[in-house]
Amino acid sequence: MAPGVGYSNADVPVRYFDVLLAAKGGWALIYAPSNRGKAVLHGVYVGVCRLLTVEGAPGSDKARILVETMTPLPRHVQAISETIFERTLREPNWRSYVQRDVRPLTDEELVAILDAAETTDAGVPPSGLAESPVPYVFEDQRERYALTAIRRSVQFRMEIARLYGSRCMFTGLATVLGDGRYEAECSHFRPLARGGPDLLANAALVGRTMHWYVENGLLSLNGDYEAIGHPDALDFIRTHNPGMKPFLPQERSSWPSQEFLHWHRSEHGL
Repeated sequence: MAPGVGYSNADVPVRYFDVLLAAKGGWALIYAPSNRGKAVLHGVYVGVCRLLTVEGAPGSDKARILVETMTPLPRHVQAISETIFERTLREPNWRSYVQRDVRPLTDEELVAILDAAETTDAGVPPSGLAESPVPYVFEDQRERYALTAIRRSVQFRMEIARLYGSRCMFTGLATVLGDGRYEAECSHFRPLARGGPDLLANAALVGRTMHWYVENGLLSLNGDYEAIGHPDALDFIRTHNPGMKPFLPQERSSWPSQEFLHWHRSEHGL
C-alpha cells in the first residue's frame, strides 16, 4: 500500500467479476445517479480511482473489490447528453447497458471523459442540482496533481497499445474481447509500486496470461531480447509464435531498456 493513500472495500454482484478482473490494476470511473430539476438523468461521472484487487468466493453472489480513495472530477459529466462517451451507450440496446452497475470502459473513452470534466460546458456541476455549471474547487493541489497523473497514465497505456499494434509482445496475438477491447495489457518490468516509472523503457504490451508470468517473475527478456523463464510460459509462447522472436516496436528507442529488464531478471532470479 502506498503511504498517504486511502483505501476502501466494496461488494458488487458477482456477475461483474470478469469485467472487474480485466480492469484490475487500472482506473475505474465512478458513476452515480443524479437528478437535475425535475428531469431524471441517466447518471453522471463524478470521480476516478484505481481498482487494486478483485476477489470472489465460490458460491457467493458478491465479489469484493479494493479501491483507492476516489479523486473527484473537476466537474460532473453527464453519461447521456449531446455527447455520449461510451460506445455501448450509443448502441440500439443502450438502455440495457445504462442500468448496469459495472460497465467496461476503453482508455480512449476514459480520457475523453476526463477532458470533458475540465471544460466549461461539461454538464452537471458537482452539486448535481444547479442549472449553470459551477467550477469545482479542489480541496488541495494533490487532487489536481492526481487527476493529471491519471490522465498521463491512461494516455501512456494508449501509446503502448499503438506502438505494439495492440498485440502481445511475446505471442503476437491481438485478441479482441467480447466487449470490443483488445486483451493485451501494459506490463511494467519494474512495477510502479516498486519505484518503476511510466516509461516506454520500463513497459511492454503483453497478453493477460503473459502478464501474469511477467508479474510473478516467471517470464522476462534477456540481453538479446529473447524470452526466458518458466518452461510453461515458453511453451505457451512457442505455440503461438514458433520463432520465439518478440514483436517489438519498429523504433528501437521504444523497446524496453536493459536497465529495467536487468532489474526484473535480478529481482526474480532469471
